[in-house]
Amino acid sequence: MTATLSEPATLALLPPVTVAYGPRRAVCGIRVYLALRCLTRAADRVTFGDLIRAVWGAGAVIRRDTVKALTHRCNQVLARVGCPLRAAVEGDEAFLI
Repeated sequence: MTATLSEPATLALLPPVTVAYGPRRAVCGIRVYLALRCLTRAADRVTFGDLIRAVWGAGAVIRRDTVKALTHRCNQVLARVGCPLRAAVEGDEAFLI
């Protein structure tokens, strides 16, 4: 099926590390890919603990500013493909807006 102008583009994560939005694609790092996968699968917000486990693995000790930097890199990739979604951090949670 071919997308028409009336159909909205959707964010797609293509293994191993490609992000697509409509016809645009961008290759990203594995951590950005894993973070976006975690955020897109969440119904609402993701705790830092859940995001850290999804990206770095169980038992990883990651600083808050590292998670914030990761969301910034996610936003760079989302902007590169023209996706209007953005990753955000509030308190100890991350989410897409």
